Amino acid sequence: MRSFIFSQSGCRSLRADEIDRDYIASARYIHVGRLDSTAIEAARIAKELGVQVSIDAGGFDQKVEDNIELFDIFIARNFITMHCLIIRI
Repeated sequence: MRSFIFSQSGCRSLRADEIDRDYIASARYIHVGRLDSTAIEAARIAKELGVQVSIDAGGFDQKVEDNIELFDIFIARNFITMHCLIIRI
């Protein structure tokens, strides 16, 4: 079972030039909740540093497929998993 509580109210998104490589290097995992350009850059940095990357995919689109090599842990809803299995078989 997993639970996340968060609020983006009043917060702006992080920009790619604000990513702290040392902070990522100190982690064992980073988690990506959405796949924007900053998240992709953070995942690339994490992979370079040997940090595992997880994604909780709410959908499987071209952007996810183009960056699938960045993810060590891919969490998907059942309908996404079934859709991918049907396409891949």
